[in-house]
Amino acid sequence: MGFGFGFNSSTLIILLPLVIEKQDTAVCMGTITQIHLLGSAIGLALATNLFNDRLETRLPAFLTSEQVKNLRDSTDYMASLPNVLQHQAKRVYAEAFDFELRMMMAFAFAALLILFILIEKQPRRLK
Repeated sequence: MGFGFGFNSSTLIILLPLVIEKQDTAVCMGTITQIHLLGSAIGLALATNLFNDRLETRLPAFLTSEQVKNLRDSTDYMASLPNVLQHQAKRVYAEAFDFELRMMMAFAFAALLILFILIEKQPRRLK
């Protein structure tokens, strides 16, 4: 997502003179940057929260609470688990990561929809 939104940010900055007064340029560039950083922080917090929630609800189904704690502290602990539990734990981690990626794809799709909403039938011209 960072790659695509990076392109959008540069486009916004390049097109800025077309839609605002010259004295407002600094404020608008700062606003664009702030919104970009805020969106990144919210996205990271949401993805981390969903990932951890998946782990907390699915790992205790086949691991003890001590094993879950050790695994959450370091994934290196997985090597000390029996093969069957390793396989199950890897599956839970893979499913949690897959869920995270699906969430990011939904955000990217939403960004694409917003892009289409912003299309102007009569584009603005530089004054």
